[in-house]
Amino acid sequence: MPRIPFCLAALAIAFMLSSCSLTEISKMDKEASSQADTAQRVLQSRQAMTQPTVVWSDKPWVNLQPVAPVVSTPDEKNLPAR
Repeated sequence: MPRIPFCLAALAIAFMLSSCSLTEISKMDKEASSQADTAQRVLQSRQAMTQPTVVWSDKPWVNLQPVAPVVSTPDEKNLPAR
């Protein structure tokens, strides 16, 4: 006889936990659907934009003048004294 209340309690706890997990699954489903809708709107707005495939530029992207090398001599070194 003492097993029946224990089994009923265990069954009630299992039912409550399963309903909590179903609520969480439902919440995650709604969040995923919301994020999918947002991604779809962003994708459609990006596809609506028109821009040229290739952009030509007559200016170089780098400086064409070489950097002047700096050579230090032992006299110019100021090392901290120990």
